[in-house]
Amino acid sequence: MKTIITTFFITLFTCALGYAQTENNNDEVQTLFGSGAKVTGWFIDFNNTFSQLNGQSGYMPGFAGGIIMNRNFKIGLIGKTLASHETSLQYDDIFDEPVYLVGGHGGLFFEASPIDNKLFHISIPLIIGGGGAEYLSKDTYPEIEDEGELDYCQRQMSTSAYWIVEPGANVEVNVTGFMRLYAGYSYRWMMGLNLANTESNALNGSNFNFGIRFGKF
Repeated sequence: MKTIITTFFITLFTCALGYAQTENNNDEVQTLFGSGAKVTGWFIDFNNTFSQLNGQSGYMPGFAGGIIMNRNFKIGLIGKTLASHETSLQYDDIFDEPVYLVGGHGGLFFEASPIDNKLFHISIPLIIGGGGAEYLSKDTYPEIEDEGELDYCQRQMSTSAYWIVEPGANVEVNVTGFMRLYAGYSYRWMMGLNLANTESNALNGSNFNFGIRFGKF
C-alpha cells in the first residue's frame, strides 16, 4: 500500500511537470523545461509537519529555498528536523534506559504548480535526499574532555543514516504578490534506516504539512 501511494504521487508530479512544460518544435532539442526555459523568480519557505515517528506523534519544522523556472516549477534545497528540542520524542522501551530520538534530513526540493496564477491552486512537491537519526540517552554521564575537564553529556545509544523520498500534494492560496500559504499531505518513505531495536520502516509515514512562502513569483 505504501509503495502504491508513493508511486501515485510521483506519477502525479511527473504529469504536472509535463503539463507545465512549453512545447517544442519537432526539430528542436527537447529539454526538461522546454526550449524557453528561464529563471523567473525565487522563493523561501517556512514549513512544519505533523506526523507519526516510531509510534509517537511529533512535528518536524523545516526550511526550503530556491529558484522558480518558467513561473510554475520550483527547484531548491530543503532541510527538516525529526523533532525540535522542546518536544524531543522520548522512548522508555527501546533500551534499558529512556532515550530521545533526534535527527533530520535534507536534500533536493522540486515542486510543480502549473496553475499557480489562480487564487487557489494545487502544487505537487517532491523531496529527494538523505539524513540521519539517533537515540540519545535522557540522562547525562560524566566525560573527561581533551583538556582534562569533567563534563556531563548524553550518551549516543544508536545512530543510522538513511535516504528519503517524499512526494505530496498541497492546496495553496495566493495571499499577496509575494506571500503564499499552503497545506497538504505527503508520504515519507525512508530507506536504509538501521537503528537498534527499531524496525527499518519505523520512521515511514503520512505527513500533514502547512507553511508560509515568500518570494518573487
